[in-house]
Amino acid sequence: MSGEILGIIGHTEGRGKGRIMRKYALVFSSESFIAAKLGGVLGTTLGYSFGITGLAIYNRSRNKKAEKLKDISADEILKADSDNFMIPYQDIVKVEMKKGGMLSPTKFTFFTKEKKYAFNLLDKKTFKECVDLIQSILQDRVIIK
Repeated sequence: MSGEILGIIGHTEGRGKGRIMRKYALVFSSESFIAAKLGGVLGTTLGYSFGITGLAIYNRSRNKKAEKLKDISADEILKADSDNFMIPYQDIVKVEMKKGGMLSPTKFTFFTKEKKYAFNLLDKKTFKECVDLIQSILQDRVIIK
């Protein structure tokens, strides 16, 4: 991934390349985006086991990690964890963005010819900002439901 960083969505969860849900930050550059793992099942479980305070500390830590990504090179991000991955924009066929309700998640799904990558947005209040960012990059490939 080269080029300038256009934005970071630092509060998502998804399965990425595997079957286990993990916390990801989505780092968007002028040519591609990287899904950078911020935490896994263990961190979330530990956060919940210590109640609201534990979860708040875990979320604050995750947000700090996401913020630091803008100062790290793409190669460093990709090498930092085997669960991190990159998708060039040219490989993306479409993106579906769905604002969830009370019982359904707010969700972004990136479709390539081979696979789909779905991420739940954890901070639903930022949905419009996320839509604006992704639409500014992938314009006619974005479908809002």
